[in-house]
Amino acid sequence: MKTRNLIIICALVAVYLIASCKKNDENNVQSVVFSASIEDRSADIGRTTIDTTACNEVGEGDGVVIWSLGDQICLNNGTTTSTLGLMLGANSTEGTFMTHEEYFELTPPYIAAYPASAVLEIINTQPDPTATPPILPNRKIVFNLPKTQDLGNHSGTFANGANPMVAKSDNTELTFKNPCGGLGVRLKAGNEGIKVTNIRIISLNTDDKLWGSLEVTLNEDGTIVNQQGKVQCTITNNATDKHIINLNCNVSLSTTEAKRFFIILPEGTLSSGFTLEVTYNTTMNGCVAETFRKTTGTFTTTDNPEVVHNMLKSLPTFTLSKSSFSVSLSKKVYFSKGNLQWSATDTHEVSGRCSKVGTWRFATNQWDYVGDGTLGTVNEGGVKCNNASIAEDYLGWIDLLGWGTSEWYNGNLYYNPWDYEYSTEQSNKGFGYGPTNGTYYNFPLTNFYDDSDWGVYNAIKNGGNTPRLWRTLNNAEWDYVLNERKVIVGNDQKTPYGHGIVNNVRGLILLPDSWDGSADGSFTYGNSTWANSYTVDTWRIMEAAGAVFLPAAGYRSVEYVNDGNKVLNKIITVNQVGNNGYYWSATNSGTGKAYGVSITGNGVSSNTGFDRYLGYSVRLVKDVTP
Repeated sequence: MKTRNLIIICALVAVYLIASCKKNDENNVQSVVFSASIEDRSADIGRTTIDTTACNEVGEGDGVVIWSLGDQICLNNGTTTSTLGLMLGANSTEGTFMTHEEYFELTPPYIAAYPASAVLEIINTQPDPTATPPILPNRKIVFNLPKTQDLGNHSGTFANGANPMVAKSDNTELTFKNPCGGLGVRLKAGNEGIKVTNIRIISLNTDDKLWGSLEVTLNEDGTIVNQQGKVQCTITNNATDKHIINLNCNVSLSTTEAKRFFIILPEGTLSSGFTLEVTYNTTMNGCVAETFRKTTGTFTTTDNPEVVHNMLKSLPTFTLSKSSFSVSLSKKVYFSKGNLQWSATDTHEVSGRCSKVGTWRFATNQWDYVGDGTLGTVNEGGVKCNNASIAEDYLGWIDLLGWGTSEWYNGNLYYNPWDYEYSTEQSNKGFGYGPTNGTYYNFPLTNFYDDSDWGVYNAIKNGGNTPRLWRTLNNAEWDYVLNERKVIVGNDQKTPYGHGIVNNVRGLILLPDSWDGSADGSFTYGNSTWANSYTVDTWRIMEAAGAVFLPAAGYRSVEYVNDGNKVLNKIITVNQVGNNGYYWSATNSGTGKAYGVSITGNGVSSNTGFDRYLGYSVRLVKDVTP
């Protein structure tokens, strides 16, 4: 069974059994034929279709479920279980099922189950009050819910046969009900050539059972659903990995429109939260696993999807990264899709599951930067954004940030993204920035103080929208990326970066570990004065090969106008835009300073300490999970 146009997960099926017996005199085999039609979507509670509201939640319109070639159901009459195959009606709502049995007695009540391949047992004991002792009714169906669902190369639907349904009737009309729920995931690629091969759900509660033996029990009166319209069922599984379920697939993603994947799950809320892992390969690389969503709370429609009876929820779209970069002998990372930006609009979640005003996001393109209101590529409401407009209530975007300004307060003086001042009472201008133990400020943005890291503390709207998914490279890791790594081109070892211009923006091009030179055979490696030049189209080829671009976005500073000890004015300046770039590391460098990467037309340095109050660019990374 599948959805028409591969739209939604499953529909209530009313099977009207019009029994006819045809005897074949040559082989003395009786053919039992059933006509089956899929019920109209106006049906009441217990349906397996998703209503219009839920369809819209995942970006789809109305839809129906249709029979597929090869569909089979099991039918039990109290003594015999027969398998009926779809004879006519594939790709439509009207189907004809038929079985060839030497004898199948048409004696109700009937219990039916779909798909036949997943049925482990059907018990249909009829009551007999005259027996000694009296025999009570015992009607149940046991399904095998698989650990792995196989979707093939489809998207927009569930794996064929993955969604169990049950039916019971005292006559020739059967109405199928759905005991399971479903979770929808939408995925979009950041680059061409990304193909999803597996989606895995890992419940954070290891006692949750996401697969195993699903036992559906009918009521004593033979009905399937309770007063709430739900199918009575329990799932049994003692395996240590019962809280993990997989969806295997082979689907190429689009860079423009998210594709949808539906995983069938037992009804119930994953109240402890879950991790969702996506495994994908590309035309350039082998398979890697990327965890892009992790939460510790109950899922809701908008933020936290939940698995509920006969309903479908959806995760936000997340853009996958491309290639990895070694940051040490044993660790690799992905770079985010663009520089980090902040605006005072809306609210966002922070570590600890509370929220704060403002929105964090990654730049739309790798070459995008805010600049000074004249130079820059970021607009809001038709107006060019300006880092010099930095303020707590600035509704444009800024991307030059003081060190450690993640919004995490632990006694520090300056910790918000709109902070730009420095203490005139201190000899060092970086005093008060970064984490503190109450006396000293000379700590890195790691370990006990990692909430001072922008990517650790904050949910990034287009980067998974959950805290603690991203982080900032420390100084040693930046040094490894730039100076310790080499890329192999032919038989030669090459410096893994080069200066360049992308879409008329100057910056530094970082090459991934997998770089082989095929994307640009004339690439100029190492320090060079913007020697490599790309249009948007030619850069997409580089991007598809995993290249990362760090735009020369300049830096922000402030000048104090004093009259003796009195401050008359503070002038915010944005400098060197389009010529030089500066990127923070997570490592402190003496009192009031922190290490960063400086990019000029003549070279790159990762071993310089800068005053922490200065506004520098931030490019977050995500660790590659083994």
